[in-house]
Amino acid sequence: MNNWQPIETAPKNRRILLRYEDQSIYIGKYHREHDLFLNDVQEIIMMMDRKKSLPVNYFPVAWMELPEFDGVRENP
Repeated sequence: MNNWQPIETAPKNRRILLRYEDQSIYIGKYHREHDLFLNDVQEIIMMMDRKKSLPVNYFPVAWMELPEFDGVRENP
């Protein structure tokens, strides 16, 4: 996986891989209502507790296209 792009160039219309400063990698997507990229774990936490805020310094720094697997790229 060598094709990481700066997060500023990430598409906002589909799910992608998100990489963070600590080198963790998650699947996520852009959320217009929050004007930021959220990974799937963050999205679940926010859905469960709307009052919970995201860690200020835990935002993705890079992105990459998802690999071609059935069902992975589909947006609900």
